[in-house]
Amino acid sequence: RSLDEDEVTLVGCWAHVRRKFFEATPKNADSNSLAKKGLSYCDQMFALEKQWEELDPEVRHQKRQEQLR
Repeated sequence: RSLDEDEVTLVGCWAHVRRKFFEATPKNADSNSLAKKGLSYCDQMFALEKQWEELDPEVRHQKRQEQLR
């Protein structure tokens, strides 16, 4: 069965986003560089997701809305 565009929600993969920040970060980048800040944000987000992995989906969703905005 083919899906209409209205039935599909496009989502991004944070692991791919993190990789792009990593690739954009020079080896000698200071902590104030935008690429380094993006990398740090992704790492913090992944750490929180790891803490929440045993929670019910509804609770995880609520935590994401509260803490990742």
